[in-house]
Amino acid sequence: MDIEDKDEDGVPNTLDNCVDQPNKNQEDMDGDGRGDRCDEDLDGDNVQNQEDNCINVVNPIQSDFDGDGFGDLCDNCV
Repeated sequence: MDIEDKDEDGVPNTLDNCVDQPNKNQEDMDGDGRGDRCDEDLDGDNVQNQEDNCINVVNPIQSDFDGDGFGDLCDNCV
């Protein structure tokens, strides 16, 4: 029996949460079923990673009181 593993991470495509990117541990921080390695919104706050000022903490408002580019929820200067 030939089991397909497109990204060669040791996880068959049928069980892989990110078929195109190797992610052996199948990490999925926000629990959306899409592996962190290929998830455009890691924290699930509906703000894409490249625009998110606090990528690992849900903060849909993106408040940044001191204007340093780090969201208030993950900024130690607030």
